[in-house]
Amino acid sequence: PEPGAHTPPVPPVYDPPAPPTPTQDKLILITHGWNTSFQFYADFWAPLRNVIAARVGSDWKVQSYNWTADSLTGDLPYGPDLALSNGLWHGLVLGKAIAEQNYVHVHLIGHSAGSAVIAAAAYRIKLLSPNTKVHTTFLDAFAGTFLLTGVGNYQTAYGGNSDWSDHYLSAERYFDVCGFGTGDFTQLRLSQCYNVDVSLADPEYSTQCLSDHAWPRCFYRATVDSMAVADCGLPDGGTMGFGFPLSYEQVGGNLQTWISSRNSMYPRNGWQALPGTLVTADERGGDDDDSVWEVRNDPPMNLPSLTSNVSAPEAVVITGGAFSATTTPAGAPEPAPAWANFQITTTQPVNFIKFDLAFTSNPTSAGLVTLYVNGIERGKVDEPFALPGINTYAMPTPGELAPGQHVFSFRLDPFSPSVSSIVVSNVSTGWAGFVPAPCEGDANDDGAVGFADVTAALTNWGFSYPDSTGPGDANHDGVVNFADITSVLTNWGLACP
Repeated sequence: PEPGAHTPPVPPVYDPPAPPTPTQDKLILITHGWNTSFQFYADFWAPLRNVIAARVGSDWKVQSYNWTADSLTGDLPYGPDLALSNGLWHGLVLGKAIAEQNYVHVHLIGHSAGSAVIAAAAYRIKLLSPNTKVHTTFLDAFAGTFLLTGVGNYQTAYGGNSDWSDHYLSAERYFDVCGFGTGDFTQLRLSQCYNVDVSLADPEYSTQCLSDHAWPRCFYRATVDSMAVADCGLPDGGTMGFGFPLSYEQVGGNLQTWISSRNSMYPRNGWQALPGTLVTADERGGDDDDSVWEVRNDPPMNLPSLTSNVSAPEAVVITGGAFSATTTPAGAPEPAPAWANFQITTTQPVNFIKFDLAFTSNPTSAGLVTLYVNGIERGKVDEPFALPGINTYAMPTPGELAPGQHVFSFRLDPFSPSVSSIVVSNVSTGWAGFVPAPCEGDANDDGAVGFADVTAALTNWGFSYPDSTGPGDANHDGVVNFADITSVLTNWGLACP
């Protein structure tokens, strides 16, 4: 259906954090992940807030952040992506509010898709209040298939805007006979964090099913007060010194002492070798070793060449690789929704739509941009809380789209009397996900390493593949050069599975 036929979208509702008081100038904020009901928020996350509050000094304000309504985005495989997109906006709003409240130290804790909330909040805090000390704690972080708008990709956003960041993760198989599991989508080595694999501390760990996506939040909860709670067991005693005991608020509040003491216990960029708790690649079922994250970004579309229809020609103007839309074109008596439909034909699988967007209206406007793919809502951009200027957005499609005809639609709704206007450009499709790891030395991807790979490397000499590997790239570093010849010779005769 045309965007104009949809029920008008509802703007997100944000719950701003309480401001500091003269005696509480430090903040701990805890949040949940995807598909969290309000009941579970009340049963797990609010009590976690309470037990942490009982452990910290009177100069700390402790809050849990509820975005349950926007986390309930449907099932796998792409419900979590939409939740991540929604969480981003909550984080940007939170970060702005916290920065303006002048807390001196902030500790943000997020599970799963809540990683986008705390990463975006940390980004905006540092942008607006660079002297505020920020600690982020990720619990089995989920990164999704797209960029965090204005913040970057997950490798730079998760921990990249923090004075300190730690990540507690678990290994679990993906959606197999053991039931729900997030697999590679959350077994992430975050380059800006200190990563601790707590899988073997899970009392329900098994070699068949490994651990569970919920376990890192259970682990962290137990490290606060050593108490078991509903649906959570107690971890192995050897790990109880990690988690909350290593937080800034628990080591006396001296930033330099905190950083130096934590550095001595954590390895950045790798798996933490805890006694009895390290999960090796073999124990992980090979998931981490046998697959890699790959992104394909397709070229921007020539919008005028596509079959399209718009709400009104005076409200939406399509030119070249861009289109503009306004809620109150010249002569209109009052603001009204503006929308545009575009029909595309894809030749490869697609699981995200990417575009640049800038609001060109005045600061009092409150527009809401909604993206639909094949008539299904896939994400929003909220004008009052958007970052200034042109920002790149990438939003998930409703499942992986097979090659064929599809429709993507933009709708701009006014939620204030002021005119709201946008310019959208560089619209493209793409695909992101885990694929089998490439075979070292196999430059032509034929499953064997030999003379043909030398030829492939020489034929494609100097080529660069910023998003992934390509022909001639024997060592899969994104560029074809002498190192690829060395890789072929080193692995000569290898037969790839």
